[in-house]
Formats: sequence, structure tokens, C-alpha cells
Amino acid sequence: MVVDLVRLKEKNAIQVETEKAKLRQMGTSERLDLLLAGKTMLFADVRLKCITSLLTLYGHHDLINKLELFTNKFKDRLVSMVMDSDTEVAIKSCQLMTFIYRAFPNLLELKDCVPIRRRVLNTKVFTQANSQYDPQVAHLNVQESRQLLFDLVTFFIEVSQASSPGENPIGRTNPKRGPVASTKDARYLVEERARISEVFIPAPPKLLARFIADQAKISNLTSIPVFFQMEMYPNARLGLHLEEMMLMLDRIVEQHADDEILRNVAKIIQHFATNVAVAQQTEPARLRLVDGVALQLRQGMQRFVEEEEDRLDEEDEASLLASYRKMTALFA
Repeated sequence: MVVDLVRLKEKNAIQVETEKAKLRQMGTSERLDLLLAGKTMLFADVRLKCITSLLTLYGHHDLINKLELFTNKFKDRLVSMVMDSDTEVAIKSCQLMTFIYRAFPNLLELKDCVPIRRRVLNTKVFTQANSQYDPQVAHLNVQESRQLLFDLVTFFIEVSQASSPGENPIGRTNPKRGPVASTKDARYLVEERARISEVFIPAPPKLLARFIADQAKISNLTSIPVFFQMEMYPNARLGLHLEEMMLMLDRIVEQHADDEILRNVAKIIQHFATNVAVAQQTEPARLRLVDGVALQLRQGMQRFVEEEEDRLDEEDEASLLASYRKMTALFA
């Protein structure tokens, strides 16, 4: 029995040593894997720091001539880094290629530009870098393209004005296939109008404040709010923009006496009155606006009655006429 116990003890000791050796070997392997993984993770950081350093060097005009030999030698490697798996490294590489193109316009060949253009056009985040890299941009004539840009902006404005009422153009009608189709189309228009209203409601007060002195722009801008859905002001928590809009209407009535602008302001106020919640919020501002115009008209009438006719100058007559036109537009 003693011999068996000794033999079993030795066997257990050997097994323990074997397991310890396995654990030591496994721990070493895990540490090695961790080191290799950490090294792999740092590859992108190393490339990013290299590209960032090169951007700094190419940004100094005094060092450009000294970098020509380096650029010729490592051009292929620099071009290939635009296709880097790390997005930030690829973006920095594209910016670096922009610097290289500006410094050495004849260095990059067509075969070098093709992969760069393909990468930046296929990836959304490279759009800004692509606009800087495009070699044709530097040769564009601003004066020649200005009229084209103006025509494009005019086209989008006219399209927006035509589509804002939600009506089909003349000669283009959708075939009605019974009440189901018309109900579906009507619901779609209501939902689309609600989405557009929520997006555009914050814009008019800011634009009116910016172009307050431009009569033509004010006339166009004041025709927009009547197409908004009033339910979006309380439902989407846009009450602050409603107050800003009423303040801008007060300023517009104070500074402008054009009939079209005054009619647009009156239409906006009437449109606000179609919703109970909006009407309650805008009522104090509407009363202040009307009281201000009425006070201005009364003061003008008092001056007209008290002063002799030969003592009234053209400015007083113009002010009285403007007040009368404002009051007429608000209560027409």
C-alpha cells in the first residue's frame, strides 16, 4: 500500500508540473498575441502621423524645392496611401496629394490621378478633398460661370415656387382611379407639407432680418409663410420662431409701405388666425402692430389738421399716406 501511495504521489506531481508548463506556455502565447495585436493597432496611427508631418512640410513654401527628390522617389507610395483602409489616413493622404499637385503640377500622371479620383468620387467623406484636388477648378473662369450659377439658382427658386402650393402643373394631372387613390394622394400631400413646414419654419425670420432693406426680397419672402401648416408651430415646439416671425412683421410694416408687401403681411396674419393655438400666441403681437399703425395714422392726421396746408412738407404727406395704406392693408 505504501508503494502504491508513493507511486500515485509521483504521478500526481508529474501531472502538476505538466499542467504548469502548459499554463506558462499558454500565457506566453497570449502575451505575444496581445503585443502583436497592439502593434497592428498602432500601424494606422504611425501612418497618420507620417502623413501629418508631410502635410506640415509641404505647407512651407521654403521647403518645396527640397522635397522634389523625395516626392519623385516615393510618389507611388504616397498615391497608394489614398486607398488606405483607415479613413482618416486616406483623407489626409488626399490632402497631401493636393499639396503635391500644387507644388509640382507636372509630376502626377494620368495613371496616378485615376485611382485618386475613383476613391474620392466613390466615398462621401472625400467630397471636400476632391473639390480641392480637382485640377480643372484652378482653370475655371469665375466670370463665365457666374451667369450659369445664377441661372441654376433661378431655376431652383422657380421650381420651389411652382411646387409650394402642392398643385400639379398645367397639363400634367394624375389619373384618378377612384376615391382610394385620391385619398391616398391627399394624405401624402398633407404629410409632405407637414415635413416641409417643419424644416422651413425657422428660416423666414432669419432671412427677413437679413434682407430687411431689400424690397424685392422682402416681397418674395413674405409670400412663403402662408403655405406653412399652422399645426406644426405647437406640435413641433416652434413657438419661438412664431414670436420671431411676428417681430419681423412688425419691423416690416414699420419700414415698408409697398402695397404688395403689406398685403403679404396681412395674409400671414390672417393665416395665423386659422389655428386657435397660433392665434392665441400671436394675438398680443398683432394688437401691438395694429395699435402702432393706428397711432402713427392718428398723429399724422392731427398734424394735418393742426398745421396749415402751406406748412406741410412732402415728408409729412408721405408719412400720412404710408400710414393710411398700412391701415387699409391690415383691415382690407
